Amino acid sequence: MVESQEHPAAGAASAVSSYRGDDLLLIPVCDHCWRVNAARSDAETISEVLGFVEQRAEFAFEAMQLGRSFTWTMFPTLDQALSYLWRGSRAAAFG
Repeated sequence: MVESQEHPAAGAASAVSSYRGDDLLLIPVCDHCWRVNAARSDAETISEVLGFVEQRAEFAFEAMQLGRSFTWTMFPTLDQALSYLWRGSRAAAFG
């Protein structure tokens, strides 16, 4: 199943990150696209791929969340896109 949705307008509460800077690894795929992994403190553990974020315009970031299905969601900031991917991850649930 594939879903695509527009994220509702961000209020002050949703603009706050739910992740710490060391929770995520951003791996560049191209100039305006990143693979987003959950960071692991244990170097022997493979990090969880949470999804991908692509900057589509100056204030438009598309997050593709991986899971049982792919979900594409648009956000006005990179921080909000990363927070969305982090909140949906197993790492956030256990970390």
